[in-house]
Amino acid sequence: MKPILSPEQAREYARGLRTFDLQELGSQAWLEQHRRIEALSLQVHQEQAFQLRREEGGGAVVEALTAAKKWDVLIRSLIASHLFATRIYPFVVEETVGLMRQQEQKGAAAALLLYNLLHHEVVLAELFAAVLLDDLPPCEHLDDLLDWCRHRLEVLIRGSFNATAGPTIDPRYVGCITSTDIGAGADAGDELRRQLREHESTLSYSASLTCLTLLRGLLSHHLDIGAQHKVRSLRIAPLCAMVLGGLTKQHYGNLYPWQRQKQQQTKTEKANILEYWEDAQWHTYVTAEEAAVRLTKQEAQVWLSLYEIKALIGGDAYDPSEIEVFAGIKGRLNESLMMQYPFLKEYREYLELLVLEGAKGGDGSALAAHQQRIQDEYGFSTSTLPTGVVLVQTANWYESELLESLQFWANSSRSKATDTFITTIESEEVTHGLQVTSFAEVADATKQALYKHVATHFLSRLTNLTIEELSGDIEQYLEQYDRVLPVCAVCNRVAQNRCSRCKEAWYCSRKCQVTDWKRGHKEACGKPQVQTQIQLTTIQDTFDTPD
Repeated sequence: MKPILSPEQAREYARGLRTFDLQELGSQAWLEQHRRIEALSLQVHQEQAFQLRREEGGGAVVEALTAAKKWDVLIRSLIASHLFATRIYPFVVEETVGLMRQQEQKGAAAALLLYNLLHHEVVLAELFAAVLLDDLPPCEHLDDLLDWCRHRLEVLIRGSFNATAGPTIDPRYVGCITSTDIGAGADAGDELRRQLREHESTLSYSASLTCLTLLRGLLSHHLDIGAQHKVRSLRIAPLCAMVLGGLTKQHYGNLYPWQRQKQQQTKTEKANILEYWEDAQWHTYVTAEEAAVRLTKQEAQVWLSLYEIKALIGGDAYDPSEIEVFAGIKGRLNESLMMQYPFLKEYREYLELLVLEGAKGGDGSALAAHQQRIQDEYGFSTSTLPTGVVLVQTANWYESELLESLQFWANSSRSKATDTFITTIESEEVTHGLQVTSFAEVADATKQALYKHVATHFLSRLTNLTIEELSGDIEQYLEQYDRVLPVCAVCNRVAQNRCSRCKEAWYCSRKCQVTDWKRGHKEACGKPQVQTQIQLTTIQDTFDTPD
């Protein structure tokens, strides 16, 4: 197994990481850092896939990032990429389509750069998800990561993965059906618009599903008081429950977000098959009964998150609508699932008590009891708590910092002889009669103007871009990606089982393991043959030993 990065390279890459403001995204320096973060993420996944222990070279990336104190840099980069995807990308798409109509080569290069910018959020999310399974990196602004998780949960619940205007795109079916968005007379610009919106949808979908793993890993660690309060104030538990709820399934054809239904042509007729997303690919349920008793990895992450929240912050106060959501998912915990995962039995008992207590209502409800505890502990009078519990939510620190930096850049980019950017925006609001009734609306209008301004600046960078500057990135990424997952020694498919003797040979199935054993692995295994039969250690199953 050849590592993607040596420990020395990992330390060098980690030391070189720096922060980028929104107006710097897509620059040559940003692209170089994007390539390095991709390599760091792939190295972490390779270590996990090959089950490398620290004495075998595992954990080099985590140690390098911790020693260089770069975890907060990665969180800030994640927030910046997220802001670009949700706020700036919609402004850029239409201008990119116009550029495609004028210069096809420039439009193709712009589309590739935009894909890298959207994919950057997924890469960072996968890096954090992989690391958090084992380690809790030292971060000063872990609450910003929780803010990002909340947004991704909301996107998954709504089932809307496009911030750009246009017909709804279901990311589960992109690439497997013929698109109906393009008419017979559509030109290259319309085709590019469809591709850009499909990229946006699929990458947002991938980031949202990755969030489930990231959140479960984060909640499995002992968080400080501030992070625990953030979990409460963001209502992470009710949001996780809503992901499993019936209202969310309505957006996906009465299926979970990680499931889809397709038509498959048989010899006699077309049959509907149910598939689920796992390990970066779609799998088919063998039988209809399997869908009811099988707990997929994505669903397991949600249940584990709910269980970890209960263990982390204890009993929380939920309003009637939230308790109704918990009551709706209680029926999913059938006997088959609870036999496979004993912790689900304990959590079902917790849900039973929660729903029963919530049904009492009035002074006996959990909300009233929590309010009484606050009153007893802090000595507040009844008049100070007239309408239930007051939740204090801290601001997204990195988003505020990015916007402040963007505002400073926008002002400094204008001539000193002219009005500043903000005063110009205010004068435009007065001229065009913008109706604002609160400071929040003024702030939103200013933010939108800032995003439009940075989109205009970004488009000037696209006009000077060439496809040759980016095409090498794809080849390098694919070459590295081929080394991330172990492959079968016989058929070269992705393997999840390896020989427990030599720890070197990997297999995808029992058949391939027996074939390789007979054709020479028995002599090359690295240990003298003994009477006991060789066994395979596996992530999912344990095979019988070959004869």
